[in-house]
Amino acid sequence: MDGSVVVRDSMELLVSGPDTSVLRMGLLLPLSGPLGLTGPSGLSAAWLAASEVVAAGRGIELVPVDAGRAPGTVAAEARLLADAGLVEAFVGFHTSDVHRALDSALAGRVPYVFTPPHEGGVRGDGVVLLGDEPGRQLGPAVRWLSARRRLRRWALVGNDYIWPRSVHRAASRVVRSLGAEVVYERLVPFPWADGEAGFERLVDEWRRVGAE
Repeated sequence: MDGSVVVRDSMELLVSGPDTSVLRMGLLLPLSGPLGLTGPSGLSAAWLAASEVVAAGRGIELVPVDAGRAPGTVAAEARLLADAGLVEAFVGFHTSDVHRALDSALAGRVPYVFTPPHEGGVRGDGVVLLGDEPGRQLGPAVRWLSARRRLRRWALVGNDYIWPRSVHRAASRVVRSLGAEVVYERLVPFPWADGEAGFERLVDEWRRVGAE
């Protein structure tokens, strides 16, 4: 073993086939799309971790999969790699819609570790969540603001998307448990298309209902 970390192309593996002498780890990272700017940092972190594995005497190969594409496309490629025995496990961060598609595609096949915060709920066999769900994230901050700033009237605004919907549900529960109230709630289209004028309308609406 020469001590280097090997990065393999997923399509190359379909030709070369499985290799039981090394651990092949699929990296489900957004290399394109809205989160594409975060992909290189994920690759760097994976490279560092893999270097430690190699230094400990174990062979490992990293197999990047672009998780910035459409959920169905990402899930299909990951499942193909898993079913062909080309990847032993997957790890990564990506949007919630991609995560849900991967959950369905990989559960019960190979381990799949999802590292960022998540919206909660039930996952399939072998799916591991490392991040917190919205209630655990929001609870301390909302309680602190309520106690220190005496905030009683809250506005909830987010995109009409899986993650913000879950955040709103969790935030509403926390706010009401403190005897405060949600006086305004809005889920806006994703992506946002109304420009600065649309943001100004939202702010005006918050002011009219007296959100603090």
